[in-house]
Amino acid sequence: MSSTDLPKQPELPEDVTSKLDTIKQKNPDGWILRFFNNFQHDLPDGYMRAANATPEMMDQSPSEGYASDFKKSVSYRTFFAHIDAALERHTVDVAKVRELMKKLKNVPKSSNPTVEAEINTNRELVRQMRDEGMSDIEIGTMVEIPPSEEEHTQQTTKLWDILSPVYADLRALGYSHYDLTGIMPEQICPTPSPASS
Repeated sequence: MSSTDLPKQPELPEDVTSKLDTIKQKNPDGWILRFFNNFQHDLPDGYMRAANATPEMMDQSPSEGYASDFKKSVSYRTFFAHIDAALERHTVDVAKVRELMKKLKNVPKSSNPTVEAEINTNRELVRQMRDEGMSDIEIGTMVEIPPSEEEHTQQTTKLWDILSPVYADLRALGYSHYDLTGIMPEQICPTPSPASS
């Protein structure tokens, strides 16, 4: 059976939107990183590429238990080729994706008191360094400069704009959310229990 004959598992836009709304509510500090989870590791130069780079591995099919039947029916070579084709189709700069993901790990604020205290301490240190006349470039070589809420929102929007079309293309081919991110949908968007009748 060829990959074109396999059943599709498209992700409907409203399903993506619903998941995103839930993730934003549950984890507003890092929803997009939670949604894409390990997707960056399947991109060129990601560690999954390196781990499966031998010719023997490239011709094998992924066998993880939760992988979709579609993913299990293709080789790693085909899986990575599908990702690369989607990246090329949407002219994605993978280095930019990695840069944005790294920046988004630094949140402007957090509901976790310990994390918020660390952010505030770091922000105060940056303020003192600026007061001493240091440039952000100099400061950035010593500490991470926490983004403002506006910068964080802009970075989140940019990353979503870059990766969502790639993700949608791959879902339309038949890959599941788990296939692309290594996380089960209910881990990011729990399914509500059916109402009792």
